[in-house]
Amino acid sequence: MRVLVVGAGNMVESILTGLSAEGATVNDLSSWGIVSKSGVSAKRLAEKFGLHYLEKLSDFPNPEWILLVLKPQQLKEITIPDFPVMSLLAAIPEKSQKEMLKVSHLVRVMPNLPVAYRSGVTLMSSSSKAHLKMPEELFSQLGLVKVLPEKELEELTLLTGSGPALFYEFAKTLALSFESLTETEREDLVKAVLTGSAASVGKDSLSQMIRNVTSKGGVTIAVLEEWRNKNLDEVLKAGVMNGIKRTQQLKALLLQN
Repeated sequence: MRVLVVGAGNMVESILTGLSAEGATVNDLSSWGIVSKSGVSAKRLAEKFGLHYLEKLSDFPNPEWILLVLKPQQLKEITIPDFPVMSLLAAIPEKSQKEMLKVSHLVRVMPNLPVAYRSGVTLMSSSSKAHLKMPEELFSQLGLVKVLPEKELEELTLLTGSGPALFYEFAKTLALSFESLTETEREDLVKAVLTGSAASVGKDSLSQMIRNVTSKGGVTIAVLEEWRNKNLDEVLKAGVMNGIKRTQQLKALLLQN
């Protein structure tokens, strides 16, 4: 499959890392081409993963798909040929992207950085259902794929895309709540607990997994009850709502410009 990758940032490297990992079916990326604005990052990734390094888009004619991985504000700076697009651009709706890029078919694809470990979550939406099959097959090698209406994709990208940083922030705050050992040593302990907790996630609901660790009148429930009494849920919800508000602000700004 001939894929033209436009962009060479951290997300592109994470995707290529996952696709080239043992067990993935796209280990051979030699039919892919990659181009970036400066060319420096694209050349490095081409050498690392075996892609064709391209100095310009026209050096890779007739791709089957274009994987567009740019910042939203860069959208108006680029011209691509009219081939099916997997767009990783945030905030800008599918219809607006198609109009700005002058392409006929576009699938919005929102992966998160753990795709590098084939443990990512990728959200997708498109008005062209016939064009969802290939992106689904491609990103299902990198973790969970969920096809959603565009409105839900925009909301839940805040969970999946920002989620790792939100969990890391919680873990960091938890480490700072204790006084024994050094901060670095406490962070090491928290990382180990976080890793082990992630590995133990199964089919049980989150509520059941909490019950599995707590006992009536015990230490764990004492911590949880204090958090609940202090309305931790409202603090988290307020943060999410602020993120959604910022998403809407960015969308309005990008479409205005």
